[in-house]
Amino acid sequence: EGGFSLNTGHAYGRLVRSQQATFDAHPEYYALVDGKRQTVPEAKLCIANPGLREAAIAYALAFFEENPDADSVSVDPSDGGHWCECEDCAKLGPPNDLATILANTVAEAVVAKLGKNRYVGMYAYNYHSEPPSVRVHPNVIISAATGFIKGGLSFEAILSGWAKQGAMLGIR
Repeated sequence: EGGFSLNTGHAYGRLVRSQQATFDAHPEYYALVDGKRQTVPEAKLCIANPGLREAAIAYALAFFEENPDADSVSVDPSDGGHWCECEDCAKLGPPNDLATILANTVAEAVVAKLGKNRYVGMYAYNYHSEPPSVRVHPNVIISAATGFIKGGLSFEAILSGWAKQGAMLGIR
């Protein structure tokens, strides 16, 4: 009862479903893969798109409204690959940067609206296991996975790299 509950887990599908009408009206919010938008709920997203970021913020704020006692909301990517290949996402960086940028954007909005006692959870896992090149928002909590790590870094290097970017860390 007196603890902290960290919500993590693949959330892009929940994000899409919670904002389905918006995604139906804006297929450009989905990842562009091999020249085609991947318009399925578990797809990756076009993180560079400002409208997508607004939809992610709306998802998180709605989550906290529906779960007023929640400490955190997950903004972890769907499983697997198929990250957006559009020019704007490519400019932002690899999957670890894309996932962190979206989590940071949501955390900034959540803190501005609800205060510093609300957090965003995300894994360091699979294609987004390597530390990002961007700083991690203080209200983003990263749960580093001990398996299914891509990129060739050791688990210890993953932990220290995320810590160097300011991440509050846990282990999954």
